[in-house]
Amino acid sequence: MLVIMLIVTVWISALASRGVERVVEGALESAAGTALGRVEEYLGSSEDTTTGLVRWMRQNDPTMDEVADRLLVTAAVDTALRTVAVAYPDGSWVAVTRGVSRDEDAFTMVKSEGTGGAETTTAYSNGLGRLEMTEQTGELGAEDLGFWTDAAASYELVWTEPQMKELSGDIGSWAAQSVRDDAGDVSAVVASDFAVDAMAEAINAVSLGDSAEVYILDSERRVLVAPTPLEGGVQDAKEFTVSTSAPATPDDAAVEVGVDGDMSTAEVGLESIGVSWVLHLRAVDTEVSPDVVTLRRALGWAAAILFGMFIGASAIFFVLWRPFADMRNAAYTDSLTGLLRRGRFIELASATILEAHRGGGIAYVVLLDLDNFKGLNDAQGHDAGDAALVVVGRAMEAEVRRKDLVSRWGGDEFVALLIVPDAAAGEAAMERLRAGVADALETTFPRQQGLGVTAGGAPAEGGWDDVEELITLADEALIEGKQHAKSRSYAAGY
Repeated sequence: MLVIMLIVTVWISALASRGVERVVEGALESAAGTALGRVEEYLGSSEDTTTGLVRWMRQNDPTMDEVADRLLVTAAVDTALRTVAVAYPDGSWVAVTRGVSRDEDAFTMVKSEGTGGAETTTAYSNGLGRLEMTEQTGELGAEDLGFWTDAAASYELVWTEPQMKELSGDIGSWAAQSVRDDAGDVSAVVASDFAVDAMAEAINAVSLGDSAEVYILDSERRVLVAPTPLEGGVQDAKEFTVSTSAPATPDDAAVEVGVDGDMSTAEVGLESIGVSWVLHLRAVDTEVSPDVVTLRRALGWAAAILFGMFIGASAIFFVLWRPFADMRNAAYTDSLTGLLRRGRFIELASATILEAHRGGGIAYVVLLDLDNFKGLNDAQGHDAGDAALVVVGRAMEAEVRRKDLVSRWGGDEFVALLIVPDAAAGEAAMERLRAGVADALETTFPRQQGLGVTAGGAPAEGGWDDVEELITLADEALIEGKQHAKSRSYAAGY
């Protein structure tokens, strides 16, 4: 009962702790999946915009003014976009950016002839009405925009390394792809990026509690997207204490759940959606699943109460275990010799016989009877008789093996159940046992004439033999043998 109580206590504690962990892990994994889907929407918007404009330019070979109009309409239609730009080999470029002047829904279009050339900046309302236009000398060429080099070197869409983007002032990457002529030469590069603030708001809207935060880290674990706007460029995640015991790499598709102090964290790589970034979530357990945490406290109290009961019951047990042990020994063993009582011997004999049979051997019953025991009692008193019985018991225990059984059968008769290979080995073991007991008696009572030991034995040839029937056979062999000579061993059947 004490062991069961302890097991239940440990089980409840483990259940409470692991149960909360699983619920929190499940909530974090679900939130990570939701946030990943929202990131994919923004990235997909940029990728679709870039590839769509590339196809349109290949088919129509538009002028810069036509491109500018197309970019303005594209930016107005897709609110997930921040900037859409097209750059040309001669260093000229055109770009439309949302929310860099006036308000978040306004647009700024820049047409530039490149470094040192004319640059026109036009502001548009959210309804695409022209607000104002300014001109200046261009300070940026196509290669200064941050996407030309990577895209011009590839035939496929590429995501550039995170950087501070000159056109929007945001930190992030470009989804860029080159437009090539029939000869394979680059005629333009199209690039677009997503609205970082909008993405940050979207991914931080996952339901994980007021303290929850969601970040996007680059492959070097620098923060690209944070709950609050970043200042001063791409920053090392350690400055934000964005760490975890189970960090993920960009190619880890499975969610890695860990901890960072009192916060539970989850990270998953975004390589599967085309970027070498990592999505990082963090939340407080009590906010992720307050009901389950309350249940954990209740289970914790239950475990503490059970443990207190276990301590109390253990104290009672250690006070009473000696009396209980004495009662058990008194019920099972002979108080004088320490050998098994007759009833206990019979209870254990069946299992011993079956074990011997299963092991490929047999059980052999040996019945010992003390010769001239009455003469010892008459000559030296009953104390000497009791001492002789103790000597017999110790000698028998010394001669048998641990799996064998020995019992005081009654008066001066003793029984042993020996596990042996076969009947012949049983007869040999019977004689060794008889001789060992006889030697012990002779050593203890050297002057007592006629004191000795006679033995009778019978083999259990089957696995289910009745031990009492075997003892009867051994007794018959012993009685019959004593009529011829004492202090010898006699096997049933001879």
